Amino acid sequence: MPSRLLVALLVVSFLVAGATEAPGEGNETLLWSLVKANLHPPHPHLSIPLSGDEKRAYSFPGNPTPEKEIHLSFFAAPPSYSQEQASGTNPSEEPVLKISGRKVIGIKHTLFRYLDEEWAKSHPEKSTSSTDIDQKLQVRVTGAVGDRSLVEVEYDDTRPRSEQQSIHLTYKGKEEEVLQEAELGDVRLGFPETSIFPYDKELFGVKATAKLGRLRLTGIGSLTKGASETRTFTGRSTFETRHIYDTSYLKMRYYRIYFDPSDLPLDIASAEVFIDDQDGTNNQASVEMTVQGENGDSYSGWFDYQYPAEDYLLDYTLGVINFKRGIEDNFIIAVSYRDTSSDRHPAEGYRMIKKKQDSHYDNYYLKNRYYLGSRRIQDDDFILRILNLSGRVLFDLSFSEDYPEYQVEVDYDEGILRILKPSEVDPEEPFPEAYPPFPLHRYTIYSEYHHGIDAFFLSPDIIPGSEKVYMDGQLLTRDVDYLLDYSSGFLSFIDPGRITPDTVIKVDYEWMPFMGRAAPILGVRGEYFFQEGASLGSTFVSHASPRTREVPQLGSAPSSLKAGGVDLNFSFPWRRGEVDASSPYEVSLSGEVAGSRLNPNTFGKAMIENFELTKTTDELAKDEEMWQYSSPPPEALGPRGEILISSEDVPGEEINIEWSRNEREVLVLDYSLDTSQSWDSVVYSISSQGKDYTQMHFLELWLKGDGNNLTVHLDVGVVSEDVDGDGPPLKTEDVNGDGKLNPGEDT
Repeated sequence: MPSRLLVALLVVSFLVAGATEAPGEGNETLLWSLVKANLHPPHPHLSIPLSGDEKRAYSFPGNPTPEKEIHLSFFAAPPSYSQEQASGTNPSEEPVLKISGRKVIGIKHTLFRYLDEEWAKSHPEKSTSSTDIDQKLQVRVTGAVGDRSLVEVEYDDTRPRSEQQSIHLTYKGKEEEVLQEAELGDVRLGFPETSIFPYDKELFGVKATAKLGRLRLTGIGSLTKGASETRTFTGRSTFETRHIYDTSYLKMRYYRIYFDPSDLPLDIASAEVFIDDQDGTNNQASVEMTVQGENGDSYSGWFDYQYPAEDYLLDYTLGVINFKRGIEDNFIIAVSYRDTSSDRHPAEGYRMIKKKQDSHYDNYYLKNRYYLGSRRIQDDDFILRILNLSGRVLFDLSFSEDYPEYQVEVDYDEGILRILKPSEVDPEEPFPEAYPPFPLHRYTIYSEYHHGIDAFFLSPDIIPGSEKVYMDGQLLTRDVDYLLDYSSGFLSFIDPGRITPDTVIKVDYEWMPFMGRAAPILGVRGEYFFQEGASLGSTFVSHASPRTREVPQLGSAPSSLKAGGVDLNFSFPWRRGEVDASSPYEVSLSGEVAGSRLNPNTFGKAMIENFELTKTTDELAKDEEMWQYSSPPPEALGPRGEILISSEDVPGEEINIEWSRNEREVLVLDYSLDTSQSWDSVVYSISSQGKDYTQMHFLELWLKGDGNNLTVHLDVGVVSEDVDGDGPPLKTEDVNGDGKLNPGEDT
């Protein structure tokens, strides 16, 4: 009869005995614990007291850390469970299923108290507290069910996504049974290899082996964990093609730090840079100071010193700083420097080059640097062109003398592009329509290049064990010839010296794309043994990619493959006289024929070109400062709700599964509507004078709701500016003096 454990009540109680002196241990707080459990017969009650040593094992110092861990372990005992078995003696031979794991919840709360309460009241934006919660879950189940079934289940959310869970169930049949072996879960699915029809993959599925007389049958069925992909590299470089919009300049990274062009070049290593990040929780090492600004402006705050090479790079010839971390909208940047005559600017203190979103400091912000997508670019075959929306070439780096309108500088090591247009008022703003407050995409920067690599990028979240890496046709071994980080998808070679400029590296693998769909794999192999050493075998495998709802791009269409083969094997010993009788030779003869049928596109259609570069678009900005509160709609019946306007970057494939993983900025509207008649609205001003959209044919809008049965109305055209709804005449209001349009204010 199988064992049973029924836990009807579990009580864990802690009694704090106070601070006592433990010999040799110092002051400790001792925790006493008692675990009670009601068990199904034969033992109605079991009490496990803790000894003095065990109590001390549960103790912790008097000043504990915020994170506590409590570990509980249970095991099922057979009906004949005895005290000897509880102590580890005379163990039962019956199968046991063991469950172990831990759940950790770490809570960290930080509270700041400013000694100067008046200062704290005047700086409400300085946060005084924060709470961080970290959770971990690790569970493992191992053991046997019956005398021939093994179980191994593991979950660990601290691992990469593709390695978090593992399930493996195995059944071993008896010699006389038809079913010899069955595996379910994360198993390596494969058939006995034949000469031209090997099949071996690590997948989530089922594999069964049966024996019926002289017939052996092996069947596999699986849903792939991810999408199959093949990448090929030649040498230690890879080829890239990039289309970069004029609006995709490196934002809030590059700034002028000089106050007058006559100060250039700057004295080497003379610059001092400070940033106030408006975060009151990290001011332990900050310096409180007042800095000057434009037109007599000033600001007082807590500034952090920025270290050269660690926090920023500075071109002293151009007077341009490149911050290594992202600069936020609300940051304040203050600097000082010396010119080559050793004159300090400003003469005393520091001066701002950025003050939150104040437009008076826009002339310091540079918007003409673009990242090409890779570093260590090879310049011998580098192609760079600037195109307008109709595809006409406005600049070609290979023939730059024929296109004097633009000047282009390329940092091939860092992959940074600097574009100048001398005819503009500010040559550092080559695409005037690409910048706030109304950025419009009008030009595309097209590039082709090879770039050197030390590690080869495949795809993130690779299925462990799914890869096959070939170098010039030779199959390599993981951890012997190469290293592969399954989480990040980076492949590196232990001996990179083997890779020559002509070396061909091919990698077949599976990875887990976001919202990816599994593809079915079915296969069967049969072998009939006429006698010992003589067999006839046949194999069939079917593999189909998941279908898509949208017309696929050429080269990425779903496909299906069906393959089959027949093989004949014959082997016999061969003795040459009495001398060789004790050690005969073995002669093997085999023959095999196989075929396959590939359908490269089960969808039946493919998109050759979507003509994105020739499409004329007018994309609205998603920056929060570009959207404002709008006037009440005519059908508004109830009170106005509350709405918070913000923006964030999300991977494109989360918006449309057919898009790339490149991040796109989206507008976020957090709303609160009290009644079913409540409403709120926002508006984007396209133009105060009107725009010609007669050549436009489509309006593209992507929305993601929260499932609260919200109705969205879209109004295009002339929109009233009477935000507060008090009727004409319209007036310009800034009631709270924050420089923003708030509810209850007109434009």
